[in-house]
Amino acid sequence: MILQVSSVVATAVIGCVVVAAVEEQGGSLGPVGSPCQDEGRIVMSCGKSAVQVRGRALQVGRSRTVRPVRRVSAFRVIAGSDENGERLEEVKVTRTRGGYFQFPAVISESSGAYCKGGMVISKEETVPEVFVLRADGCVDARVEVSKNWQPQDIVMRCQRQD
Repeated sequence: MILQVSSVVATAVIGCVVVAAVEEQGGSLGPVGSPCQDEGRIVMSCGKSAVQVRGRALQVGRSRTVRPVRRVSAFRVIAGSDENGERLEEVKVTRTRGGYFQFPAVISESSGAYCKGGMVISKEETVPEVFVLRADGCVDARVEVSKNWQPQDIVMRCQRQD
């Protein structure tokens, strides 16, 4: 979706929702850095990217022995829903005995181009998704997932030691 904002006192982008006086005229301002003549004209677009979150949950024992954490659950953090300002929504996790896990995430993205000082200027923003990893006997681990997520080890503090 491409939206053009013709005259705006204030604009806010909140998770791909544009708050402003909007005309659905579409159009492009041209490449970033190119000259423009429509001073103040803004073109915005937004979307979402699917990401597979892959990793391994581990614990480190007293003798520095590394062990997998089994039966890890994942919860999407949803802001503004309880006394702590968030609520947890469980997501389906595929996991192995070796502590490896995988689950889906959706990352919101927005980009805008505007004409300022006769030049096309651009701004891109992605909103990472936050998850809580949980396992019996372990302290919850918070994980922030961006669209550039790479598989990684998540070390959890657990009661069971070697």
